[in-house]
Amino acid sequence: MEKIFVKSAFALCFILFVCVLLCPADTWLESENRYIGKLELSDKSFSDRLPFRTSLMHVNRDISLALGKNEFAGAFFGENGYIFSNEEVSLAVLEKNLAFADELSSVIETHLCVIPSKTDALVSYLPKFYDSMRGELWQVSAKNKNNVSDVLPIILLAANNGKYVYYRGDHHLTALGSYYVYKSLATSLGFAAYGSDAFSVGIVKTNFSGSDARKMLTETGDKIALFRYSGDSRLITENLDSGEKYDGLYDFDKLISNDPYGIFPAPDCGRVKITLGEGRENLLLVCDSYGDSLAPFLARHYDLDIIDPRYYGGSVKDLIKENNYTTALLCFGMDTLAGKEILYKLMF
Repeated sequence: MEKIFVKSAFALCFILFVCVLLCPADTWLESENRYIGKLELSDKSFSDRLPFRTSLMHVNRDISLALGKNEFAGAFFGENGYIFSNEEVSLAVLEKNLAFADELSSVIETHLCVIPSKTDALVSYLPKFYDSMRGELWQVSAKNKNNVSDVLPIILLAANNGKYVYYRGDHHLTALGSYYVYKSLATSLGFAAYGSDAFSVGIVKTNFSGSDARKMLTETGDKIALFRYSGDSRLITENLDSGEKYDGLYDFDKLISNDPYGIFPAPDCGRVKITLGEGRENLLLVCDSYGDSLAPFLARHYDLDIIDPRYYGGSVKDLIKENNYTTALLCFGMDTLAGKEILYKLMF
């Protein structure tokens, strides 16, 4: 019996090893919205290639939840169907990023907008006894010498009034949430924001499940809505990374892709321009993905040059000198500013 067990175990290991070797690097992992990387000598590389990987992960998740553990893969369930993510943040990283923002303000008029995460804003939907311990981050960002737009109270108020400002299964703001941010930026940037009645709101997808839902291996059926306005189809959106150019603000083909949030301008790329060609003021928008759904609102007032430092390989400082921008808006999620040393690219 012992020999049979050993032979069976060896045969199973051999089969798994062959499956790992034969699994191509371009295999798509639906639950994680990514392709597996090339084969390397690491636990992650091998686990990515295991047969029935998704089913095994579901079993692992179900066991964890049955044992009373509410967290899985860095995400956890809250109230009213919301899923949250635990992100690694550091006060030191935040201070370092803000210091680079201060340096940029010596080159160009700089405005700072920090977007709260769901754990910052959806306090009433967090699990009982959950403490995010993030108050100090907001105290530090509020003291930054740039023109700071304090959007946290606005988003908090909207969330407490039951407004759909965050997707339940994704960390991003909804278009409505971005509208509140747009309204709050009007005083700082000096434009007259349009009221909600100046937009036509339409739902373009009803079964969106974003990054937080994928971590928990579940679906949330979020709705993606667009705030359209007369003349937005005359705008030209140009992706300077890929060379792609299209009329309007939205890439509707992304709605049937693996990343429906990519319908908004500037998804996962270094530089995008949105122009109307009528000699409008040009605003430099330096942002992470929170800027994607904010850009359509700002594009009603400005031609936009959108830079995402996570993907942009050039110097933002040199770009400013070359294009004679007068104003820059830095718009990042708190998890980005306090979790990644990202703004050092602005000055080099």
